[in-house]
Amino acid sequence: MACRIYLFLILLFISGNIYAEGFYIGGGVSLIRLSSDHPSINDHHGTGYNLFAGSRSENWGFELAATGGLSFDTGETPGIYYPEDSAEYGILDLGFKRYFHPKSDIRVSPWIGVGFGLHFVTWDTYYYNVDGFGYSLAGGVDYQIAPDWFIRGGMIYHDFKSDDTYEYGPYDGSASQLNLNILYDF
Repeated sequence: MACRIYLFLILLFISGNIYAEGFYIGGGVSLIRLSSDHPSINDHHGTGYNLFAGSRSENWGFELAATGGLSFDTGETPGIYYPEDSAEYGILDLGFKRYFHPKSDIRVSPWIGVGFGLHFVTWDTYYYNVDGFGYSLAGGVDYQIAPDWFIRGGMIYHDFKSDDTYEYGPYDGSASQLNLNILYDF
């Protein structure tokens, strides 16, 4: 049920951007720190990528972001006892932003945001996933470097609950991201 709601929100996002005042896309690098009470995951950090698309009026924005690329070694799984493996972590986040300066008035525009995200850890060798939903809080700044081009720096905190492929759980998880991106505003 939750996946259907999330899919509906993504479709609403895509269709709404056709009529938005400003549409932008961007991407860059992300420093990711993952923490989970799942005994096979625990705490990991590393670099990854961050891709996003969004729409913006003068002071409000709506954005869909995908983060991934964090790979790490896992421990033995509980319940079904798969041996140690490696896994990939990813986030699909749908959020709202509040910009404190209209983009037409100033080159620097700080913002804050909230979102709702899907978090997933996928084992590389075995059929085993840990995934779930949670909220995110974000803050950052956009700096205009040329007409229609911006550099974005920001931090995002995620809190989520998850369960595994065989419905063991729930497990508590959190993640933080430090992003450095470049974006183009159409």
